[in-house]
Amino acid sequence: VQITTSHKPTDFDRDDIDVSIHSEPSPPVGPGYRLLFRETLLPVCAPALLRHEPPLEQPSDLAHQALLSSLNRPHDWQTWLAAAGAPGIDTRRGLQFENAAMAYQAAAEELGVMVGLLAFVRDDLASGRLVAPFDLRVPTEGGYFMAWRADRPVPQRVRDFENWIAAEAATSEA
Repeated sequence: VQITTSHKPTDFDRDDIDVSIHSEPSPPVGPGYRLLFRETLLPVCAPALLRHEPPLEQPSDLAHQALLSSLNRPHDWQTWLAAAGAPGIDTRRGLQFENAAMAYQAAAEELGVMVGLLAFVRDDLASGRLVAPFDLRVPTEGGYFMAWRADRPVPQRVRDFENWIAAEAATSEA
């Protein structure tokens, strides 16, 4: 198994790839895709950040916090804030990271509040490394999908991987 990370769309004609797992802002159309899990947005931060000033008791209080985000997901804060009834907060004044893993680490280090994906912070919430200061979870149209070549028969190894990763995703969501 070779794992490569990239934010570029997979080109099955150019790349020597059996499967791709990637996020899409809306469900892809056509064969060759399987939904693994939907995206759900929520702010997260280090527990100690809740004990500092300024307080973080309601969504409008985020105007006084450093907002952390991934450059690859530029609209997540706006989406969550609109659903929370606090759309006027300037989401550009925080820290933006090349990838979400760096932003989650920054949140754990008390550098601010990250708008995260529930699937990626579930373990950190369970362990107490991160906390969700608000109960609001905002589902999006997007999700993480497995993709494979749709123009030829699917090898058994790809089907086996598909079944395994779908079962893991379902267990994680439960």
